[in-house]
Amino acid sequence: MIPAADAERALDGAVEAARDELIDLTRTLVRIPSENTPPHGAEGPVQDAIESWLRTAGLETDRFTTGEAGIASHALFFPDRDHADRPVVVGRVKGSGGGRSLVLSGHCDTVPAGGGWTREPFGGAITDGRLYGRGAFDMKGGLAAALMATVVMKRSGLALPGDLLVESVPDEEFAGGHGTLAARLRGWNADAAVVPENSGMAIYHAHRGLWLVRLTVEGAGGVDFNPGDLDAPVEHMGRLIGWMAEYRDHRRRTAPRHAAYAGHPDPVPVLLTDLRAGDPGRPHVIAVPGSATLEIYLQLLPGETPEAIGRDFHAFLEARRAADPWFSRRAIRAEHPYRFMPGSAIPADHPLVALARASAGAVMGAPVPARAAPYPCDLYIFNEFFRTPGILLGPRGDGAHAPDEWVSLDDLTTVTKVLARLAYHWCHGER
Repeated sequence: MIPAADAERALDGAVEAARDELIDLTRTLVRIPSENTPPHGAEGPVQDAIESWLRTAGLETDRFTTGEAGIASHALFFPDRDHADRPVVVGRVKGSGGGRSLVLSGHCDTVPAGGGWTREPFGGAITDGRLYGRGAFDMKGGLAAALMATVVMKRSGLALPGDLLVESVPDEEFAGGHGTLAARLRGWNADAAVVPENSGMAIYHAHRGLWLVRLTVEGAGGVDFNPGDLDAPVEHMGRLIGWMAEYRDHRRRTAPRHAAYAGHPDPVPVLLTDLRAGDPGRPHVIAVPGSATLEIYLQLLPGETPEAIGRDFHAFLEARRAADPWFSRRAIRAEHPYRFMPGSAIPADHPLVALARASAGAVMGAPVPARAAPYPCDLYIFNEFFRTPGILLGPRGDGAHAPDEWVSLDDLTTVTKVLARLAYHWCHGER
């Protein structure tokens, strides 16, 4: 076994030498649309490119669809998804035996491009050290870094006692998680996981959960030719929105505390993500809509359950509905279009966190903090359901789920170096 310092220098040099290749790989991934539009997805073509790239690099690969892995019988299966042509791609650098294994896991799907872009959303334009495009930041940049770190390890010839896995999974967006679940059920498990989601170059050892609810109120719509015939919910939605503002304050006061989020200014956000009235799919008519819907997106702390948050939310809403002259005569229908996603955390002093901080600090030349992520993600599948400790570590950028999304090119190189060092040292540790 060569000295650790020599291995680190070799890996750093190999990543620097592959910088242009890393940028080209990221651009390639961004230029291949892989939008997730529930219940459907279009991840097949980008997974073709990733599988080909890994095979060319000499890695052992496995490709399978989410539907092949037996997810339908698992507790995490969410039925409202189409699994056709939504493959998972796994690559492996096989260890010699005796060490710990590590999986670098990234999702290849993106939210739809949407409008408002000043650049081509699938163009991969590069300006002032930034690579632009849908998915560049969330999370094809981090995925490319994970792929490159694994291939650099293969090319280096450095022996690893434990296996190093890299996987590209579909169906993460919109509370999917089926790709990550499928890889675990396929048997591609490891002693630890790193998900290179955007983390601003910090180490995230915790993340929030997600609970989405749509509240719909029915009334009578049309055009008021006969006074008194209309009973339009849209005229009353302002009060419902006001109640959600009150609920936000309620959550901040009463939500369970979690050490990872102790210093966060808003550990339990309550966000209003959609407001609509009537049928948006029908031709436009001048009429008062007969129904209105408000969507509320709650982020939850690790340990919160759907039963507890449901009881709290509906009790709060019912108390206000029952006391309101108009709403007390109307039912408010609640629907959950996506799965509940729990938050999860590992201790801030976990060996994986400590090694990640040491690796990142050495590459970046400054201490790197361990923090809690301000978003939900599918890391909980590792932490909570397969007892695989996991962290988030990814590049800086902006525009996730928004126009003109971008990722830092310098950070792509830095993250790749950190992941390669982390993998080397983790896989040399004893189980």
